[in-house]
Amino acid sequence: MYGERLVIPPKFQKRTLQQLHIGHPGVEGMRSIARQYVYWSHIDEDIAKLVQTCNECASVAKIDRRTILESWPVPKKPWQRVHLDYAGPMDGWFYLILVYSFSEWPEVIRTRKITTLATVGILRGIFARFEAPETLVTDSGTQFISSPFDTTALKWV
Repeated sequence: MYGERLVIPPKFQKRTLQQLHIGHPGVEGMRSIARQYVYWSHIDEDIAKLVQTCNECASVAKIDRRTILESWPVPKKPWQRVHLDYAGPMDGWFYLILVYSFSEWPEVIRTRKITTLATVGILRGIFARFEAPETLVTDSGTQFISSPFDTTALKWV
């Protein structure tokens, strides 16, 4: 024993790594599990090597992309760009927050549903009062990237 962890002899380390790797929890997930139950010298390096050579882990790994953050350009006219996102739930309600970039005026609409159809219905009402924007900026939530939303958005243009 090493504290409350079981010291794994070299003969069983590979099998232990395979058990820790069930579900493909990634390097940090495996290390977290291992630190609770098992120990051997260089276990962290062995875990990192296993995850790096796993095709399934590599296919879903986050790509570390370094980007330069830039502010959005200032719009030159109304309805050139609109930003929207959902907030909530708060007391069973969601809030669609739409901000006009030109004036930075917010529109906040309370709703119980955040489905694509509910979102399209809300936006139809707003765009009927004003007009459809040239650019619609979202966080790529599922309701904003679905095929029905794309189809409807093309009609607005």
